[in-house]
Amino acid sequence: MSERLTRGYAIQQIADYIDRTYDADARARLYEAIPGEVRTMLPDLKPTAWYPWEFNAGMLRGVASIGSDEASVYAELVKCGESIATEATNTFLRFLMKILTPTVFAKKVPDFWRRDNKSGALSSDTSEASEGRIRMSLSDVGGYDHIGAATVGWITFGMKATGKDVTVEQSGWSLDNPAPERVDYTITWSV
Repeated sequence: MSERLTRGYAIQQIADYIDRTYDADARARLYEAIPGEVRTMLPDLKPTAWYPWEFNAGMLRGVASIGSDEASVYAELVKCGESIATEATNTFLRFLMKILTPTVFAKKVPDFWRRDNKSGALSSDTSEASEGRIRMSLSDVGGYDHIGAATVGWITFGMKATGKDVTVEQSGWSLDNPAPERVDYTITWSV
């Protein structure tokens, strides 16, 4: 197994999301749910440096702590994933996304994942794209708490940037199983 690492800016973007989204009391509760080691390293985080997945998972567990049931936790994690994708997309990439088709975006998904992660894989099947359906799978992510739900937000942002009003459904993640080995996604839109 390769090293389970992610870029620092992904961790920082979760912190930024927390700071922008929640009031002072909620932020305090969220940060209290984040492991002390992660809270301690946040001020010294290097955006392009590699950090253990556990740091990102700890941040996502903090976001998940704000929900009261599976549906509300899922909604919070999806919003966080969309925010991460929004912040990670620089001006050039935003322009590029506007001219991509859903199929081309889906084919680039593995590259986007590898840019930010040293293990795990996000793959896509575009064989049904002409019918308004693309399937994606996030694999080898066992132990990476809540990344399956946050990735729904990331996928939603990317597909909407191509101009499609999409629905993204996932199977694999749940509150009872926050860190499955694999999560499958079905993205649909009207053609």
